[in-house]
Amino acid sequence: MIKMIKQISLMLISAGLLLILGGFASVDFDVYKLSTVIDEEVVYRTKTIPLDEIRKLTVSVSYSDLVIETSPTDDFVITYPESESLQYNLNVTSNRIDLEKKSVLKLMNWFTITDREDTVVTIQVPKAFQGVLAVNGSHGDAQIKDLQSLSMFTVDYKYGDCWLTSIDAESVSLQFAHGKSVLENFQCESLSIEDGYMESEYDTLKISEDLRISSSHGSVEMSNVEADLMRNDFNYSSLTIADSKFAEQVNIIMAHEDVKIKTSSMAGLCVDGNYVNLQLQDNDVQSIYVDLRHGDVEGTLKGAEDEYSTNAVVTHGDANISSQYREGAKYELDLMLDYSNAKLAFTK
Repeated sequence: MIKMIKQISLMLISAGLLLILGGFASVDFDVYKLSTVIDEEVVYRTKTIPLDEIRKLTVSVSYSDLVIETSPTDDFVITYPESESLQYNLNVTSNRIDLEKKSVLKLMNWFTITDREDTVVTIQVPKAFQGVLAVNGSHGDAQIKDLQSLSMFTVDYKYGDCWLTSIDAESVSLQFAHGKSVLENFQCESLSIEDGYMESEYDTLKISEDLRISSSHGSVEMSNVEADLMRNDFNYSSLTIADSKFAEQVNIIMAHEDVKIKTSSMAGLCVDGNYVNLQLQDNDVQSIYVDLRHGDVEGTLKGAEDEYSTNAVVTHGDANISSQYREGAKYELDLMLDYSNAKLAFTK
């Protein structure tokens, strides 16, 4: 009996080890040897590349901070770290530059201590570069600034903070996850932002066409933003809009967080929310449509009450505004409220 118990115990231990190793493999842990970046010698390499016919720059980094800025010369200047566990491939062709982190195999890499504050990738971009800049990164912070006349600018960054300032591009697409993002002094034709688990701040953005934002489990604060049309899709993320101008419609789909819009102007505002509170303060909006389930709308509306043609349908809630159709009214207000309340005042 004792012998049988020992055999069963050995079998269980073996099975457990197999499960552990299988689990590590399933999450793509590297296999090589125990090491730490702190114990390794880090060497920085610098490459200078003339602009010539370069039309695209792609950058892929991880476990290093990243700085991309304007070059003082007419050349690209790329400086990157190298150590036993941190290596990069730099490829240059007739019309593009690619910098990509190599995959280095290590045993039990989950014990690796990465001191990324000591490793920084720095890229200086000529002012005359008018091509595509594509950035991909993780587990590090990024600072990208003072880049003008890009045809396309894309960023995909995870587990890090990103500061993007003074960017001028035709088309911009940004994806962030698990960190903080700051956008300042942007000018572009179209801007698309997708983030998750982020704290985001947008200040002084000028978009000549569409602005699209999708956010989950975070917060977005924007001010001094100009765009023709804005579309937002938020889930468990809060939204604050201040001192902004939209020539056309602002569409907001929201769930499980709050929206605050103040001292802003737009042709139309449409808010569709579940478990959402909407606060409006001193905005200039020609047409307002609010459809809320399990939330409240409150605040101040520009003008006098008799300047509005109002349609208010309230189910399981209270509203201090009733339906009143006025032909030729200056403003339109539609409220569709279910298990929701409305408390609105007028500035006149």
